[in-house]
Amino acid sequence: MGRARRLLGLGLLVLLPWLPHEAPAQAETQLGAELCSAARAAIPAGSRIVLAPPAAADTPLPVAEVEAIMSRAAQAMCADWPDRPRILAGSSELQASLALIRDRQGPEAWRKTFDATVRQAAEFVLVGETGLSGGAVTLRLTLVALEDGQVIVKTPDIPLTGLALPAAGDPRAAIADAVRQFQDTLPAAREDITVGRFANEVTGLETAAGRALAEMVVEAWLDSANSITAMLRDAAPAQVHRGDPPEAGFALTGTVRLIDRDRFQLVLRLTQDGVLHAARTLDLSTLQLPPQLRELLDPAALPRDDSLSSFTSALSAMGKGTLRMVAGGGRDGAYPICRTSDARRLMTDCRDSLIRLSLTSDIGGELLCLSLDDSGLFYVMLPSPYAPATRLRANLPLTLPDDLPLLADGNQVHWPAMGPPSDTLVGCLVYPRLPGTLMQALDRFDGKALDARDLSALRMTLRDSAPAAAAAVQVRIID
Repeated sequence: MGRARRLLGLGLLVLLPWLPHEAPAQAETQLGAELCSAARAAIPAGSRIVLAPPAAADTPLPVAEVEAIMSRAAQAMCADWPDRPRILAGSSELQASLALIRDRQGPEAWRKTFDATVRQAAEFVLVGETGLSGGAVTLRLTLVALEDGQVIVKTPDIPLTGLALPAAGDPRAAIADAVRQFQDTLPAAREDITVGRFANEVTGLETAAGRALAEMVVEAWLDSANSITAMLRDAAPAQVHRGDPPEAGFALTGTVRLIDRDRFQLVLRLTQDGVLHAARTLDLSTLQLPPQLRELLDPAALPRDDSLSSFTSALSAMGKGTLRMVAGGGRDGAYPICRTSDARRLMTDCRDSLIRLSLTSDIGGELLCLSLDDSGLFYVMLPSPYAPATRLRANLPLTLPDDLPLLADGNQVHWPAMGPPSDTLVGCLVYPRLPGTLMQALDRFDGKALDARDLSALRMTLRDSAPAAAAAVQVRIID
């Protein structure tokens, strides 16, 4: 139930009339069909469904437009039901009231108030999540039972064709305008504020593009604030810090949303003591930015080919340094699956199954090593509980896992091929210092079978982590 509730945005709980309208667009028809096939048997007659569109900071489209599409999709789902569900939408009055509660009493009070309101009004919630694919906005709907949090149906991402995004503006001018509005909204923040990370929405990492945008915000904040304080007697100059938002105080953070080669969106969030006070979504042009930043903001800069060979090539091309990696061991170029569960018998029963990597690099640093097989199964190999920090010295060879510290029981670490049979990428990346934000970002992929969307996000995550050097090889695991 907790997760279902957290997905809810501020909404209205008023009945949407069933008005005749033009035939629904293809996307709405498709979404309605996806919902109908699974929901018909799960929703009792006369049930109430509340719409939960994404928050303004989480969608490239106006919230009202997304909610209207969701409403039409829900009506398309229920069009031929004898006693069709009632569709509830959001209320500007309720939204304003809940926003006031959130600002004055904090997120927990907001959540309790909203949960109580929704429980009284509906049995199900239809959650909307927008995304971007190939420059087109997509919409995914999830129908959740409010009583127990059960997901009734989740649609795939459906492109919303024919929708135009707002015109893209000059980054410096748009940021300066947003900063002035923030300072008017919360004048107390003018004097002292922390500008946090400006992270890629997909990867959660701050790239050179994010840092450049953050510096524009710092410059705009100082210019705007000091233009005010200059008119005040004995007023101290504004202070702007860069770093993680403090527990107490004002902070401005950003999320960078990639759209296409010529445009992107920047979502700015102004907080006080961790509580959101204001947010702005800026539609920005890349044309005024340097080429190296434009590439980081272009979703098409990464190949759409999600094959293992493409991933291997992309990984090997990352970083300015040179990392050489050779896979050793095996039998006739392949690694038979090891069947023993006794670590003491690995060297006798599974000698040909043991994978070894020989590494040398012209740049020293901490290692991240990973594996990805042709079914999409992904694992982080290093760092690990038995080797939390592995350092490669410049121009000195390192053999993995032989050169890792002994295990707590005194045994050596081995990497046996455990299956299933596959072609598997094994890669390592070198960092001056392994970013903690990168390990957090990789947690959502580790140990999971990744689909095409996840693979694209993984590739972007590794690129955005800016390794000093990287290399990858493919090995074959056989029965």
